[in-house]
Amino acid sequence: MAYSRWATVEELKSKLTPVSYDSEIKKSGIPMMYDENNLYIKDDEAHTLVIGSTGSGKTQSTMLPQLRLAVKAQESFIVHDVKGEIYDILSGELKKQNYNTIVINLDNPTLGNNYNPLSLPYELYKNGQKDKAIELLENVGYYFCCNETFNASIDPFWNNSATSLFIGLALYLFDNAKEEEVNISSLLNLVSEFDKLSEEVKKYDKTSPTYINLSNIILAPNETKGSILSVFIQNMRLFVSRETLLKMLSSSNFDMTNIQKDKTALFIISNNKSTSRRLIPLIIEECYYAATNTNDKTRRLNVVIDDFENLIPIKDFNNMLTLARSFNIKFSIFIRSILELRNTYGAEGTEILKMVFGNIVYLLANDTETLEDISKLCGNQQTEKGIEPLITVEDLKLLNNFEAVILIPRINPIKSKLLPDYQIDWKFSDEKVALKEIENKEVKTFNIK
Repeated sequence: MAYSRWATVEELKSKLTPVSYDSEIKKSGIPMMYDENNLYIKDDEAHTLVIGSTGSGKTQSTMLPQLRLAVKAQESFIVHDVKGEIYDILSGELKKQNYNTIVINLDNPTLGNNYNPLSLPYELYKNGQKDKAIELLENVGYYFCCNETFNASIDPFWNNSATSLFIGLALYLFDNAKEEEVNISSLLNLVSEFDKLSEEVKKYDKTSPTYINLSNIILAPNETKGSILSVFIQNMRLFVSRETLLKMLSSSNFDMTNIQKDKTALFIISNNKSTSRRLIPLIIEECYYAATNTNDKTRRLNVVIDDFENLIPIKDFNNMLTLARSFNIKFSIFIRSILELRNTYGAEGTEILKMVFGNIVYLLANDTETLEDISKLCGNQQTEKGIEPLITVEDLKLLNNFEAVILIPRINPIKSKLLPDYQIDWKFSDEKVALKEIENKEVKTFNIK
């Protein structure tokens, strides 16, 4: 029987890529070991799961170094920047390196860039790619209308019906509205004129996607129809009740299709509200869709998601992770615990996700499920007392600051001391680039004549 042990320095060096602090690099990765002259990174295509409870040093030990290395490698990245602190730290160097920097600021929508969730599907639709537009609209509608957490006991009919309504309304707008009128305010306007809309839709070809998505609601009994409309309105009001957010979501002033082709840094600054929990995965979904439907995959796109377990479950995320590698897209997911991840994705979904991540970096946790999981994954060792865990639950609770237990394929578990970002001289610009104010435009909406 084979027993576990900690990987040696020599074994680590054979698996990792050395990077000096002041040299150019070809690929980025999360640092897993340091010496006097180099940091050692795993720069392949494997996705990474970072586990660390609040205050464990996730940002300093892993997120910031990874993003700095992405800049050094001239790679693109999307990052969920919970407090806007990462933007403040990196904005000066990104300006110096001539990055296309985009900021979707859900915390203060008066600053940064405009983002309209309907812009990309609208462009696809108008360019003759109607099937792709509808496919993307199905995903966009999911984030606006789905349940906020995994719950197998909830009847999916109402949310699925609200999603069909969303798709049908959006397609009607694509056919009839001016480009500046294609926004979520116009969707609610159509609902307020639903009787008029129903008469218009009845004129459509019965095989058209617009008719197919709206007919079940139009032809439903009044009580059912009223309930579906109520669920839809309740979900959409989250986004139209804040005037500044509504204006920000009514237009787009950046091209999502160029995020991977051109060196781009996209920051999503959030505020932990229900709107953010839905919009963050939606933005990531649309960026992923745009990147995977363009021809240039030369530049790596890094997707770094903090507070992942607090977001609406990303649709078909397991499949997204599996396919991402072939499109040169690499995910790094940051969570506080396996327990919270299970609350969002369900037991089966969480187990599948854990298998897809090639790298697991454990920093600290205080829930039994996470501690037992990591201890089991590290395996058992032979000691004088018999067979014991390589690292016990109690030992995992007591890791020192910036100590990490790292699990990667085809090597024994790693116990490493990581350096916090503030101790590394990256020779980056420390300029802080102020965010521009969003132009205060009137939101134009569509009304049935």
